[in-house]
Amino acid sequence: MRTIEKSAPIMMTTIIGVFVLAVVFAGTGVVFIYLGASGTTDLSFFGATVKTTSAGVAALVLAAAVVVLAIRQVFSYMRFVVRDRGRDV
Repeated sequence: MRTIEKSAPIMMTTIIGVFVLAVVFAGTGVVFIYLGASGTTDLSFFGATVKTTSAGVAALVLAAAVVVLAIRQVFSYMRFVVRDRGRDV
């Protein structure tokens, strides 16, 4: 059995877990916004800085970042699979 085929269940579990985590972050953000949670927050990642006084907005930004990073990783993995499809890796 090829290594790629062996790693598919682990990759799918990871992808699903990341998206579930992003949904939890987004849900938490919506709840925080609804409850009016506040606190000055500075989020800095990958050269971008987000300054907010709402904890809910910070959670939504984290959720968006997790989704974007997960999608980029999935596309990177798919590119690897397509490139090496004819070889036994």
